[in-house]
Amino acid sequence: MPKLLSCENVLFMEVVKLLEAIKQKPKPTDKMAILENYTKKFDETCDLYPLFRLLMPQADQDRSVYGMKEYVLAKVYGSGSVLSLPEAERNRLKKFRDPEYQKGRPVVTGDFGDVLYSVLVNRIQAPAKKLTVGGLNQLLDQLHQSWDAKQLERRQQGDDKDADDNPEGGAEAAEPAAAGGGGGGGGGGAEGEHVEEDGDVKMEGDGGVGGGSSAAAAAAVAAGGGGGADKDKGKTKLPRITKEQALRQITHSASAAEQKWIARIILKDLKCGIKHETVIKRLSPEAEEEYKNTSSLKVVLDLIRKRRPGDVDDTRAPVGGIRIGHCCQVVSGDVLNMEHVAKLFAPGPQGEQPRWAAEPKLDGWRMQVHIAKHKHDDTGKEPEVFMFVPRHKKDHTQITYAKADIIPALIESSKVDELIVDGEMVVWDKDQQRCGGFHFHKPVANGEMEGLQIAYYAFDLLHVKNEGQVYHVLDQPLYKRREHLKRVLREVPNRVMLTPHKEVFTKDEITQEYNRHIDADEEGMMLKNLNGPYLRGQRKNSGWFKLKPDYGGDTMDLLVVGGFLGETSGRRNHSSSELVDHITHFLVAVRKKTEEGEDKAESLNHVIPITKIGTGFTMEELRSARNHVRNHVIQYKRPSDAPWFPPDWRPSAKVKPHLVWPPSKGWVMEVVCAEIVDADDFPFSHDGIRKTLRHPRVPFRKGASAFMRDDKQPIDAEDEDSIAKWLSGDPFTRNNRIRVRRAGGDDENGGGGSSDEGEGAPERKKAKKSHHRRDGPLQRGIIDSQKPIDVSHVVPISDLFKNEQFHFLGEDEEFSRAVLTVRVVELGADKMVPVHYKPLTTTRVIAPKETYNTRCFHRRWQKEVIRPQWIIDCMEQNRKLDLHPRYLVHSSPELDEKWADLMDQYGDLYYEDVTPEGLAKLMDSMPTPPPDSEAAKTAEYLMERYPNLMRTKQMPYVGMRVYIDQPNYLREYIGSTPRPRPSAAPAASASASASAAGGARPAAPRQAPAASRHDLKAGCDELDRMTEEMERGLVALKMSQRGARIVDTQGMATHIVTTDNGVCKVVEVRSGGVLEMEESDDDDIPYDNPLDVMEEDT
Repeated sequence: MPKLLSCENVLFMEVVKLLEAIKQKPKPTDKMAILENYTKKFDETCDLYPLFRLLMPQADQDRSVYGMKEYVLAKVYGSGSVLSLPEAERNRLKKFRDPEYQKGRPVVTGDFGDVLYSVLVNRIQAPAKKLTVGGLNQLLDQLHQSWDAKQLERRQQGDDKDADDNPEGGAEAAEPAAAGGGGGGGGGGAEGEHVEEDGDVKMEGDGGVGGGSSAAAAAAVAAGGGGGADKDKGKTKLPRITKEQALRQITHSASAAEQKWIARIILKDLKCGIKHETVIKRLSPEAEEEYKNTSSLKVVLDLIRKRRPGDVDDTRAPVGGIRIGHCCQVVSGDVLNMEHVAKLFAPGPQGEQPRWAAEPKLDGWRMQVHIAKHKHDDTGKEPEVFMFVPRHKKDHTQITYAKADIIPALIESSKVDELIVDGEMVVWDKDQQRCGGFHFHKPVANGEMEGLQIAYYAFDLLHVKNEGQVYHVLDQPLYKRREHLKRVLREVPNRVMLTPHKEVFTKDEITQEYNRHIDADEEGMMLKNLNGPYLRGQRKNSGWFKLKPDYGGDTMDLLVVGGFLGETSGRRNHSSSELVDHITHFLVAVRKKTEEGEDKAESLNHVIPITKIGTGFTMEELRSARNHVRNHVIQYKRPSDAPWFPPDWRPSAKVKPHLVWPPSKGWVMEVVCAEIVDADDFPFSHDGIRKTLRHPRVPFRKGASAFMRDDKQPIDAEDEDSIAKWLSGDPFTRNNRIRVRRAGGDDENGGGGSSDEGEGAPERKKAKKSHHRRDGPLQRGIIDSQKPIDVSHVVPISDLFKNEQFHFLGEDEEFSRAVLTVRVVELGADKMVPVHYKPLTTTRVIAPKETYNTRCFHRRWQKEVIRPQWIIDCMEQNRKLDLHPRYLVHSSPELDEKWADLMDQYGDLYYEDVTPEGLAKLMDSMPTPPPDSEAAKTAEYLMERYPNLMRTKQMPYVGMRVYIDQPNYLREYIGSTPRPRPSAAPAASASASASAAGGARPAAPRQAPAASRHDLKAGCDELDRMTEEMERGLVALKMSQRGARIVDTQGMATHIVTTDNGVCKVVEVRSGGVLEMEESDDDDIPYDNPLDVMEEDT
């Protein structure tokens, strides 16, 4: 049988049978064998892209999304313009997850395609003309470019240009006349040409949708005259067909079995149990590499397709390497906990020492930027910029950043012809000179917020081309890629910058860097292998790790009060028709605050939902939870079904639980989260703002389940007051950060302004949001150290600080910010100013010590930071004192210039005599040199060589090395006979023998007295021995506090602390003399004449 040269004319029913056969096989190897055997029927020159984009819809970037999920599909299918389904059948589609609506029907609950087939199988007839692969691709292209009817109407009313182009371009006039046909549908002709007559779009030719016409024809229909299918950005015509009309054509062109799989293609989930990466990997090694380079299914298939003999027009895409305009796969960071950091420094297989660099994990949107200047090519194009989000390989240059004014800065930053970099797109606060909150991304990108702008942080280099020469950098180590990046990327202040990058060598340095990034309110920290290449598409063993607070942060004990039916069939129990066996996610809540005098159990009558959670637990734990509430579940349809919830809570469809149960029948679940954000989804609120948990999950616990806390009753769950206190705590003292997010903000995948639809595609309908800033440049969580102090009751009693404005950057136990605030207001201060409001006008910035925040403030504004002691001294002397270095945490350039001729670097005034107390303060303020510094080494040498020069009356034992003797050890050296002790004699004899031999004294274990428990003499001897040991220890401690150094061996000692006849003595090793230890007779301590010592040495 000759092999097929095209897959366009293959019947789609044949593809349906292929997918059904693949789905029936349990093993992935068997699934792949069926697919590989089927593809053998096609010739090597056949273009398989039309077929594979149906077999792997999740990899089809040309039709990235259709803007339709299950509920929208159900609504459109049930509408009068498509099928006019009865109410019961419409509910079956809308409630496809609910087994109660699917009773008595052989369907898989939770599988929308399966439920759709059961609804359509007896309701529609098979079309007269068979649907082909090419025809289905036309219809799907048409659906991809279609609009919702209301969106289309709004777009037409607001787009004057398109209104002029199409005076009659209403939604109703755009419906193809052929769409009403029963079998053939609104097909695209064989030639793909079209004309417009009386407002109707008609196709010339008799091919119909069943023919093997190109996808461009359907795109022309959808776009009303072309432009929808090509890549010419900014020139896409306004679509003139609605989703209902496009879906109607599909229902008239496909059978029930075909529509089952078409629905799965639209939802981009075939539920066949085979991944597109696996298929691409089996095609060829070159295909896998090319997919990493381009993320394009068409490019991959063109790579393995052979050119036909005699072909003149080769339509294959260019292949080979990373290129501009195609998003390559990126490296992902693996999760790392702090307790595993030490393992990073283990030597490699060849004994090589690993190198690691720390970078901040910015709270932005991962972005791969392509810059092409077209200087040395013949295209004559203007410079181009592509900004791809690696998560879904979509170019957001025009979709999101057309108004962000970042594109000119990116073009300016490139020093070469072509450049591809990996980085993070962030919000930049021009007032604070730092990154802003992720939740501001969308309004800032739309130009809706003053003082904030979009900026790009680059952290890696992927591709360089200059003057026709391509430089391959992916296989080079990271440290070299960073060096190249600095050479080819020009930093544009506040617009395009390099991510800070610091090499770390120990676990302590990693911990220090991590804490610094968390204190700076960053999302976390990245650790990258400096010797590693750029491993595209890898997470495990990629050499990149991310440390975030939620990977080991504080936990909350929350009460489980509801459940959600699963969105996928993986966790469902399909053998059961009970709703409780289909729960996969849970609703958790906190108890209502207990008022004074109220019984604590009463708080279970009112609970406040806070989040939805579905990760961190096993199937066994899930089954136990289902059994725990099996007899108590209530189907939640209206607020009256759960009177324990707040009466004003009207949950949206995505957070509305399907089942609830009384709080007293629930259980306590331990939950950890990344951060607490503002959101309108749940009724829990703090300071009048609704909040929820971002990325909640059940933490892993060895030996105990955090999913169901058996040791706690529902009454032991957190109440709203405990969560409020937890929220108000200083986030820098915990692992979990609190970063406030605007109510209704976009999720982490959206990045603000992110739409999954392609360019020119309809936008999803969203409620209009207000993006006005509340009080300052950034809306972040207010920690205790920044909350305003109520001074409305304070009456000024002096004008000492008149016209002064104070800001407190911190506080400690000695200086309370609340007390100091009241005092400065009493002395006439105008107000307390938050640092992010007009910091240049803040006259006094107060902080007790140097911190990361004070360093950032001083580096940015070059203003002095004053210690609270200055306020105390001004109050005591009732006058405003001049600033002195002892009062400053950081100085300003003006003060440094003023003091240059008046004092030395330590603040000692040249024209004033220093007092002993002042000298002590000066000495305390001087920095201590590190142990490896030249000053420390010199001091150590002098102390060892000339110890007498360093001795004072306060430190008389400098240079002495003291060894603490055991009982009877030096009796021969001292020349005395100790009292006989039966238990100590063996040890003493052994010690004496070792000493006489000149060897090291063996460490003998301490032996218990030989006497019985009732031997009074033995007990007294043991008490004497312990007393002597304590005396020797106290003497050694006293000497170490006054300059001596305790050593472990006798050979290193200059003096030995021993006991002779019950008397503790310090014996000098060289002379055997006893050192006098009376504190009242310091003058008797022998001091050598320093001049004699120096002369003798000379």
